[in-house]
Amino acid sequence: MIPDVAPASIKNDGERSAYRALAKQLPANWIIRHHFPFCWKERGMIRDGEADFIVIAPNRGLMVVEVKGSHGFESKDGLWYRIKPDGTRELTDNPFEQATKTAHRLTERIAIKAFNGRNKHDFPGTFGHLVMYPHGRIDGPLPSSTEPVLMIAFKDMDNLRERFNSAFDQWNGTRPVQGFDGKSMSTLVAFLTDETRGIPVLAASIEEDDLRIEELTKLQFSTFKGLLASKRVHVTGPAGSGKTLLAIWTAQNFVENERRVLFVCYNKVLAEWLRRSRGSKFQFDIHSFHSLCRQVVMKAKLPFVPDQTGFWETTAPSLFLEAIDRLPPVELDRYDAVIVDEAQDFHADWWLPLQLLLRNPDDDRLCLFSDADQRKLYGRGSSFPTGLIPFELQENCRNSKRIAEYSRKMIDRPRLSTFLQPEGCPPRILPSCEEAAERGRTVQKVCGEMLREGFRPSQIAILSPYASHHSCSTLKTLVSVDKFPVSGRRESVVEWMQGRLIWASTIKAFKGLEADCIIVTDIMDEDLHDSGLCELYVGATRAKHQLIFLPASTETRNRLLKFI
Repeated sequence: MIPDVAPASIKNDGERSAYRALAKQLPANWIIRHHFPFCWKERGMIRDGEADFIVIAPNRGLMVVEVKGSHGFESKDGLWYRIKPDGTRELTDNPFEQATKTAHRLTERIAIKAFNGRNKHDFPGTFGHLVMYPHGRIDGPLPSSTEPVLMIAFKDMDNLRERFNSAFDQWNGTRPVQGFDGKSMSTLVAFLTDETRGIPVLAASIEEDDLRIEELTKLQFSTFKGLLASKRVHVTGPAGSGKTLLAIWTAQNFVENERRVLFVCYNKVLAEWLRRSRGSKFQFDIHSFHSLCRQVVMKAKLPFVPDQTGFWETTAPSLFLEAIDRLPPVELDRYDAVIVDEAQDFHADWWLPLQLLLRNPDDDRLCLFSDADQRKLYGRGSSFPTGLIPFELQENCRNSKRIAEYSRKMIDRPRLSTFLQPEGCPPRILPSCEEAAERGRTVQKVCGEMLREGFRPSQIAILSPYASHHSCSTLKTLVSVDKFPVSGRRESVVEWMQGRLIWASTIKAFKGLEADCIIVTDIMDEDLHDSGLCELYVGATRAKHQLIFLPASTETRNRLLKFI
């Protein structure tokens, strides 16, 4: 019985009686499909229909059964009427005509779709129809248009096996059934089983989840906003706590209060992304420290050769200070507030030139945003300006709960509150691929699946611990996915934001940014220790909704699975 349900759950009296009798009397190797509704395009139009029962017999074929559970019916002057319990009549369809149409439409569809035929005559077995009237009897003869063998009434309900065998015999005539073997029967059953599965599409839920995350970030900002009365603040929080967004809102808050603001970060790509995504809305200057230093030093006409060993640690800040001292006041941009994101990546000697860009270096506003968990990643963040009031963020405002919890386990830290976060899906740990070329093909396949699911290229980023010139890097093998190019150059960030390419870069180059879907590839066993694990944590926390790992060995994959 398909579906195999309790007969008492069937509401129609006639179908309930028919279900019980068919299940009890027909052979165990016959298949009975109850209630098969269909809606198909036929001759250019969508048309629907329904079969009450379809009986499938081995080495025979199928029989469509139309069940009438009404109190009674009659045919007069070519019209059919249903008799209600109160004795009144109601015009209805001819049950034999209904059964005929259903049997022919159904069999034609099965022959074409399940058996690759051209019409119903290509169905490999017998097909026919019956009308079953479980609660009544026929008073007088059937209409001349109908053979008596096609009607099963109350008196026949205890003899269904014989009646169905007789109907199959008469529908088939003397022709032997050639093709309806076990394989054909399985094909037919599969067609009628209607097995399908609806699964949630992640791309469809992201917009709603993003709104929830932004609302949570706003709640966190409202708590933090009271601290802005203090001129010097150091905000700390782990990846995903919304530091960059809070830093942007802080800068905007100062602009709205008629202050000139400088926003500085470490990552050049992040600075470009912020300029493109926020610059048109927010009237403050956005720079990476590197670009800001270069701009000021070159304006002072000092030599700037950044390829020297130790240039950014010692030479650059010295040049920066000398340039500030040389430039006349009208040529040097001064600010009422300096906002620093990714402060844990700044060298100790960078702070003085930044503060000297304030109109009043000792008193104007200075707000730092940093992540203590990332300090050891690049060996910096051990020294900050003095006199900063600390503020610690406690809520995760980027990742879904599953990604946030997984990421914190990676570095063995207490998890942030995710009470209001969307649940999301757990990280996917793909089967390991030893060769970079093989990992490249796997990444292309996964990205292609995301695009077909409905994600835009601007929602996807591919990250690796290794630059493209490294022998282990997947990045060197990635040129395009479907019709979209793949790139991680700083000047490509605009094309990525516009959905014209898929981003692919090192984890370091993507630090501070985020994407709905992150694929972290090229994970080696050595990447799961100390600073390597910290870098994977940074990569993992870039993912807002979907995180995928592609390890290079089975051992690495097993270790990643332990964090789930």
